[in-house]
Amino acid sequence: MKLKIDIENINDKFNIEVKSINKIVELIFIHEKKEQGNISIVFVDHTYIEELNEKFLGRSYSTDVITFPLSEDCEESVEAEIYINLDIVAENAVNYNVTFYEEVSRIVIHGVLHLLNYDDGDADSRNRMTQREDYYLKMMADW
Repeated sequence: MKLKIDIENINDKFNIEVKSINKIVELIFIHEKKEQGNISIVFVDHTYIEELNEKFLGRSYSTDVITFPLSEDCEESVEAEIYINLDIVAENAVNYNVTFYEEVSRIVIHGVLHLLNYDDGDADSRNRMTQREDYYLKMMADW
């Protein structure tokens, strides 16, 4: 497998387990039968993601994750940037009664699945994506 994963945390309020994030992305690529990719994951705060949302998507609100595919055809190689808002991840962890690490993992999985043509635009797609997220979270629980 030829997969390059760059991880940067620019939200100094939270620590990220880089090895675990790498392992999650590698696991998804193996199980989704993708061999090549260059993925950049940046952990940010509310302000940073709001600016991205406004600048690139024309939306003026915060969100938990924004995924930017950088390659048109994801069949050969997946090139992308994933921005994850750790402020919302921390809020969601409390709201969903899960650990911060579990919620970070779910959002990383969610972002990567978007790159692999999973969608959450309607109820059926959202259900399929959530089932896939749960599948990978269960695999991680067995580590």
